Amino acid sequence: MGLQTVSTISKTHGISKRMLSYYEQSGLIKSQRIEGYSYRVYDAATVERLQQIIVLRKLQIPVKQIRTILSNPSATTVVDIFKKSIQELDVEITALSTIKKILDRFVIELEEKTNIQLNLKYITSDAILELTAPLSLVQKNTKEKISLNDLNQASEVLTKLDNARVVFIPPMTIASYRHIGENPKENAAKIVDEFVRNNNIYQVKPDIRQLGFYHPTENDDGFEMCVSIPCELEVPEPLVKKRLHGGMYVTALDVNWYDYKRVYAWITNSEVYQYDGDFTRIDPPLQDISSFAGLEFNFLEHLNYYHNVQDPNFCDVQWEMLFPIKPYKAIEEIPKEITGSVEKCGVKAWHVQKNKITLIGFTTILSDDYGHEQFIQEIKNDGRLDILNEYRKPNAPIYHYHSVDYEADLTGGQRLTFGILEPDITDINALMKHNPYIQKIDASKWVIFEYTKGSAFHIGDNVHIAAQKLGYKFNCDIITGMMTVYPGGNITAAVLVAERDMTSTLYDWYPVRP
Repeated sequence: MGLQTVSTISKTHGISKRMLSYYEQSGLIKSQRIEGYSYRVYDAATVERLQQIIVLRKLQIPVKQIRTILSNPSATTVVDIFKKSIQELDVEITALSTIKKILDRFVIELEEKTNIQLNLKYITSDAILELTAPLSLVQKNTKEKISLNDLNQASEVLTKLDNARVVFIPPMTIASYRHIGENPKENAAKIVDEFVRNNNIYQVKPDIRQLGFYHPTENDDGFEMCVSIPCELEVPEPLVKKRLHGGMYVTALDVNWYDYKRVYAWITNSEVYQYDGDFTRIDPPLQDISSFAGLEFNFLEHLNYYHNVQDPNFCDVQWEMLFPIKPYKAIEEIPKEITGSVEKCGVKAWHVQKNKITLIGFTTILSDDYGHEQFIQEIKNDGRLDILNEYRKPNAPIYHYHSVDYEADLTGGQRLTFGILEPDITDINALMKHNPYIQKIDASKWVIFEYTKGSAFHIGDNVHIAAQKLGYKFNCDIITGMMTVYPGGNITAAVLVAERDMTSTLYDWYPVRP
């Protein structure tokens, strides 16, 4: 096996480029450069090590412990780590099993008391207290958990962002350096730290702050590091002087990439805030930030930078994630037809603004050998499509949401969800007994395209092209995909030619930047 590029590795092993970068930054793998070749490559030994990492991660072994296993692969070390992991899983399984038993008991009791005021003393009855006694108030969670359908509700609790804070970052002048290539975070920090020490900035500015963010190119890793400086200070090359405007951020300690999922859930569930992808917070504005897990941009702040920059041997380094947010204002518009849309893009289109919405249904993660049509066939055969039709209100549509998120990105795939919007469900409690997947979608402006099923409009990149012809850009801030709306709930796979209704009307919802 010869050298392989990042793109080849990502596709072959079903792992995202960002996770490859994370493993490299963690010291688990290392890429190399070949003279005259612009892309990073991995040799056969590194590919084999990556396969070992993937297997261990699927077994939910933490990255820190994987590093220990790879550096000291003795049977005793590996057995000790596996035993510890088993113990943690046993504790969590027991806790979840107990919680499920308690909830089942509540459901049985409450179903017998329909339309009767609940006596809350039942919650603290001797029987319930006995069941809940073994549970701690705060459960210890495993990281990077892949949610199972039968644990969706418990997973929501376990992935709750408990340490979130909303803070205001004041305006500041910054000196910034972007490094492209190997170990971008470390190399960018090295240049910035040397600048700070050489100019004694931490002495003239004791409130100095260091911020950074993932800033790759299309084919290579990249990280931009910046520090706050006095406004009048001149900045030498290769650093660039910029202006960071103030704004609100939700913060969380940077413990693991899994925390992106926690932040995403916190923002989409919030009734007070929503994500703010306005890159004019940095002047000049950013242009080429890639989306990850639905969050297009975030800072990492070095919390103890003042001490670390004075003493490079100071090893207690903590980073905090900062995600830009803004106040959420609920605005529900009536769709407005876009004048001349048929002439410009070939189909009729409307513009609308929607509030935050909740899609409840059934989901899967697509792969190279498992696509839309297999999933449609599957939910038809096993009755899940019948369940959606049973619990949707008359004339309410079924939504097909094609999106990306942390779990899908982790495996190099995309998520496909068929569901009903929460207000369109006749009996939510009854539907929840079928263990549906709950998908939150943040508020956004949308362009709605109308077309006939079987037309070429929905194929390939035609939706993106149509939006561009109307002058819109895709909103990849926190909206992670597009929706197709089936007004009559009649979903059929394209391969089932005999069942296709070529005259039915479908609608594609395309999120656009405000």
